[in-house]
Amino acid sequence: MLTKTYKTGNNRGNARVWLEGAVLLQHGILRGMPFKRDMHENSFVLIFDDDERDDLVGDHHVAGTEQRPIIDLCGKWLTECFDGAPNYDAKFVAARDNQPPAVFIARRKYK
Repeated sequence: MLTKTYKTGNNRGNARVWLEGAVLLQHGILRGMPFKRDMHENSFVLIFDDDERDDLVGDHHVAGTEQRPIIDLCGKWLTECFDGAPNYDAKFVAARDNQPPAVFIARRKYK
C-alpha cells in the first residue's frame, strides 16, 4: 500500500485526476483494465477488474501504453467531490486475497 499526494489538475473548468506510470504498474494496474468508480461524500474508490468478473466490470478503462498506463478523470462530479481542494491523496492498494487492485482518492483537507 502506498499513499501519494497530487496536485488537483484542471480541464475546461473542472477538477482533474491524473495518475500514470510506474505507481500503477507496481500495484498491478495495467493498460486496458476496466474499472468502476465507487463514490463517497468527499472521496471515491477506483476498483479494477483484473479477472473480467461480471460483478466488477466497469464503465472506464485504463488508457496509455503497456509501459505507461494512465488514469485520467475529470468532470463536474469531480469538481463537486473535491470542493475546490488544491490537492488530493491517492492510496494505491495491490490485489490481494482475491480482491482486485484499488485506488482510494480523497480531497486533501485544507490546513
